Amino acid sequence: MKKITPIILILTLFSCSNNNVEKKGFQVREIVENEGGEKIVGLTIDSLKLETQPRNVLLTKNPSHRLSPIYKVNYDKSTGKPFTGSNAFHKNYWEYGENDENNWNNNFMPGFEALYGYNFVNISHFNNKTKEENLFFERPVLIKTLYYPAFSNDTLNNLSVNREFYMISVYDEDTK
Repeated sequence: MKKITPIILILTLFSCSNNNVEKKGFQVREIVENEGGEKIVGLTIDSLKLETQPRNVLLTKNPSHRLSPIYKVNYDKSTGKPFTGSNAFHKNYWEYGENDENNWNNNFMPGFEALYGYNFVNISHFNNKTKEENLFFERPVLIKTLYYPAFSNDTLNNLSVNREFYMISVYDEDTK
């Protein structure tokens, strides 16, 4: 018992961590605490003009719907030139997606394409019939993946697969 106590004490000392983690990425809203420990929502970082830029147009299964991913504009520290993230697409495993009964057209899953990118912060939706544009989110959010109806004609077990909805995974909190 006497040998176990020092080991537990040493493990306890080394398990303590420093919560002063350097902030990385970008912060959308700043929250501070007053002397009493109450959280006060400070100046909205959005009001400081988060510069964004759309990339390209994505075709969906619905011919009147077009999507444009929007990225935060970054600046190269050495040259000062602006750049944005770029689109990257999740692809399927070839052995599951292409045979006589299943044609996924190299999509993430039948009927869905999946898009992700560095500092992907919003999505612009354009209705080609009404000529109206709207954003998926009121404020910039950090988007992990956008799943949208594939433009291609995908099949699963010789049946056509048509998706009529969007799915978006976003980060809702900063992790430490």
